[in-house]
Amino acid sequence: MMPALKQKKEQQQDERFDVETHFGFGDNWAEYAAHITPEKIAQAEAGLYKLVPASDIAGKTFLDIGCGSGLHALAALRAGARHVTAVDFDPTSVKTTRRVIEQNWTQNNVDMFSYNILDPSGYQSLSASGYDIVYSWGVLHHTGDMMSAIKNAASHVAPGGLFVIALYKHSPLCAAWRVEKKIYSKLPNWARVPLNLIYAGAMLGVMAVRGGDPVAYVRDYQTKRGMRFMNDVIDWMGGYPYESLSAQDTQKSVEAMGFQQVAAYNTEPPKGYGVFGSGCGEYVFRRV
Repeated sequence: MMPALKQKKEQQQDERFDVETHFGFGDNWAEYAAHITPEKIAQAEAGLYKLVPASDIAGKTFLDIGCGSGLHALAALRAGARHVTAVDFDPTSVKTTRRVIEQNWTQNNVDMFSYNILDPSGYQSLSASGYDIVYSWGVLHHTGDMMSAIKNAASHVAPGGLFVIALYKHSPLCAAWRVEKKIYSKLPNWARVPLNLIYAGAMLGVMAVRGGDPVAYVRDYQTKRGMRFMNDVIDWMGGYPYESLSAQDTQKSVEAMGFQQVAAYNTEPPKGYGVFGSGCGEYVFRRV
């Protein structure tokens, strides 16, 4: 068997390269994108610009790994990025990103295509000189090989460029959540609905008992990166493959690749040992 064909066959037998073994993030993003408003675009911009100010994006090349709905690729374009490349393992996410960009952007300085960050054979589709900003929010821990994904993504950062990532924080319950997500991802949609409601109800109930306002929490949820509450619930419940990494290990691992951490947000340990999820730590590194 020819080496290239052998490699392709091995990849098809490896769940890291088989989209059917992954949760259908694309379907969730497509449903979310149907409800995009100018307010949600502005909120997504605020989430991106907190990590990288718009003035630092202007005139730069921007690689969005795991583009999802396309909102952050759009935010980079609206900030004045010279060129944006948006990629995703899920073809449905690429279609959704293309639709969102076409509806909200008229210039021809963006390209979108399916790409698995774990597959080095796809590197020829990316810039050989690297990108000024490589951005991947909440994606690399869903690849099936998080550390390789981080390393591969970091390799696309140009000298002096920024590497911006968000990763699930490690919690004592990560192993249990990994099992839940694997089972959930194999269920038909009708069977997922009660699980979503149980999870959401329990989380909001605990919030109410502790004196919080669950109604306001759900109402105002879209101010977080422009997300909708139930889309995020589904994203969390079904996010398989699943891995996590502590803030300390994230900094240590990425800095060993030739970077310096310049900012970090939401890195405190998960509340309640991660009973309702771990949340993402956000990190900004610069290649040195």
